[in-house]
Formats: sequence, structure tokens, C-alpha cells
Amino acid sequence: EAAASEAAAHREEARAALDAAWEQLANIMGNPGLDRTRAPMLAEVPELGRDAARARVMAESPVMESARREAARQRALVTAAQKGIWPDLELKAEGWFDRERQSSGAAKGWGFGAEAGIRLPLFDRRAGQILASQAGVRVAEAALERTERSVADAFAHRWADYAGAVARAKSLQEDVLPRAEEAYRLYLENFQQMATPYPQVLMARERIIRTREAISDALEQAWLSWVALDGLHLEM
Repeated sequence: EAAASEAAAHREEARAALDAAWEQLANIMGNPGLDRTRAPMLAEVPELGRDAARARVMAESPVMESARREAARQRALVTAAQKGIWPDLELKAEGWFDRERQSSGAAKGWGFGAEAGIRLPLFDRRAGQILASQAGVRVAEAALERTERSVADAFAHRWADYAGAVARAKSLQEDVLPRAEEAYRLYLENFQQMATPYPQVLMARERIIRTREAISDALEQAWLSWVALDGLHLEM
């Protein structure tokens, strides 16, 4: 009777959680009249390969993309600053025609000249812009490295949740539940032959129910972890 009362309380909690989940889903979809059709139980969690999943997260994570864009922007600023003071070497060439007469009576003719100058960074104010831009690059690259470590750490934790939940659900479904059902069957047969007291039958039946609840919890955790990994929604 105590177990039955406890089960009734759990059932009411589950109904309240189900109502809240449907209300949240209706709010997200903007459909207050969402039909509460019972959805099929998603018993098969999609399989993920760890290396492929990690590579995709590192390549497509919005956080990583933002950090990479900032690093690229800072590098572009350095390039722009460097082009702003170019050329450091200044060349100037000119040509002229000299009409002055030589002793032979002919004009001196064409003449050519060239000048070269070097701009010293010591006196160039824009050299400070380059130094500032280069410092910005170093800061952005350091931020990118920190972001990579943070994303990798978040992936490791979420993958552990996913892999652990999948392994737990598989073990419960393929090993624990069949054994619990076999135990219940044997206890029930023994009770029918008056060889086992009825409370043992009830406890065996309760074990089946609790195992199925544990399977549902494991599948829920596995799906949540899979959605986080597939949707790149990692908590950092």
C-alpha cells in the first residue's frame, strides 16, 4: 500500500511535468492550441562518432566563428596600417632639355636626374598604429586560443553525458530489464504453486517498473545531450 501511494504521487508529478512541457512547447511554437497528441517514444538515440562530432563543433561553433572573425579583423587592421605608410622608400625622377650651347655650338640636350628618400619610422606617427594593431592581433589570437579550450572542455563534458546516458540506456534495456522480467515471471509461477509469498511477486513487479523509469531517464539525458552536440549549443 505504501508503494502504491508513492507511485500515485510520482504519477501526479509526471503529469504536472508533462503539462509544463506541452505549455513550453506551445509557447515556443506560438500555438496555444497545440494538439497534445501522444508522440512515439524515441527509444533509438542517433549515434555520433566522437572525432567527427568534435571536429564539427570546433569548426562550426558560433563562439569559435566569432573568435576567428575577430582575429581576422585584427590582422586586416595591421595590413591596413602597414599600407598606410607605404612606401618607406620614396623615389623621384625627372628629365629636362638644356638649350645651353657647348663650344661646338650644339645644345647640351637632354638631361636626367633621380632622387631617393627614406622615411624613418621614428618620425612617422602612423608607426604607432601598426604597433597598436599588432597588439590587437596578439590579444585576439590569445582570445581565440582560450575560446578553443573552452569549447573543447564543454564538448568533453557534454560528450561524457551523451556517451554515459547511451551506455546506461543500452545496459538497462538489453541486460537489466530482461533479467527483471524473468525474475518476475519465476516469482509469479512460484506464487501460483504456493511456493513464494505474494510480496516477493510485488517487489519483482516494482523492479520492472523502476527499471523502465530508469530507461526513460537515460534516454531523456541521451537525447538532450545529442541535441546539444548536434545543435552546437554547448554550455561554457
